[in-house]
Amino acid sequence: EIAERRRLPPKLFVILAGTNDLLAYPQIEEEKIVGALAAMVDQTAVESAVAVVCTVPRMPAPEERSPDFGLTKRRYRLNELIVEKFGEDRVVDTSSLDAFEDDGLHLTKRGYAELAKLVYPVCRAAMKRCRPSKKTTAPAPTPTPKTEAAPTPKTAPAPDATPA
Repeated sequence: EIAERRRLPPKLFVILAGTNDLLAYPQIEEEKIVGALAAMVDQTAVESAVAVVCTVPRMPAPEERSPDFGLTKRRYRLNELIVEKFGEDRVVDTSSLDAFEDDGLHLTKRGYAELAKLVYPVCRAAMKRCRPSKKTTAPAPTPTPKTEAAPTPKTAPAPDATPA
């Protein structure tokens, strides 16, 4: 029960389009993949969270083995559609990643560190844009009707000096 009460909903989602999907499902069109990514992004909005989307990183080994670099062309097209759909300010460009395992598909520990350096500034900016600032301005004071103050000895009229 305590664990459930402490469970907080995520405020940020990072979505990385999978390179495995491009290899495993060549029949799925890039537009459909972007549509599936958009559905995930829409779901994060329902959860009142922010989503950023990563482009598909290059795949050195599979792309080199792909006849006519068809996989490379497909990845380029998918990445173009991702930027088109979500905008540059919500997309993490992973094209500079260069640390892959021997399989040429999965990132090494260093590769994940590189990815984190690319993801962080985009996430930070997205959170700032989409979340209200904690700094709130103090409400303007409500005007109060002016009332005249009672006269003080300094401001009280001098007693009438005329004899009675």
